[in-house]
Amino acid sequence: MNKTVLAVVLLAIVGILVLAFSSTNKTTKAVADSSDLNTENSRHLVLDIKGMYCPSCGPGIAKMYSETDGVVVAKVSRAGEKGEIVYDSTKTSKEQLLNLLEDPYKGTVVVDMPATRNMIEQVRMLNND
Repeated sequence: MNKTVLAVVLLAIVGILVLAFSSTNKTTKAVADSSDLNTENSRHLVLDIKGMYCPSCGPGIAKMYSETDGVVVAKVSRAGEKGEIVYDSTKTSKEQLLNLLEDPYKGTVVVDMPATRNMIEQVRMLNND
């Protein structure tokens, strides 16, 4: 009986600590290798992303995008239901990036425009928070 109570108490403490150290309003950011970035081919894509219901949704989506060939920077905000991606248009397209989202997520393109060097640097600075 005492071992069962101790196990329940320990699980409760671990659960509280996990919740305390994970913020659902925090923006999740991921940076891919950008050493060969060419601003002529760089695009800035902003997506509305619906269906993010748990704290791990944003990090999972950001990681997926950052591991995609051609993606320079990816950040996802669960609270804002937004994804922001800087990508090389010679290696991937907005359609390919949008199609990476699978059920239960639904993405809609809000902005797809050329990415300036200044814009890329601003996104990189956001990733250093």
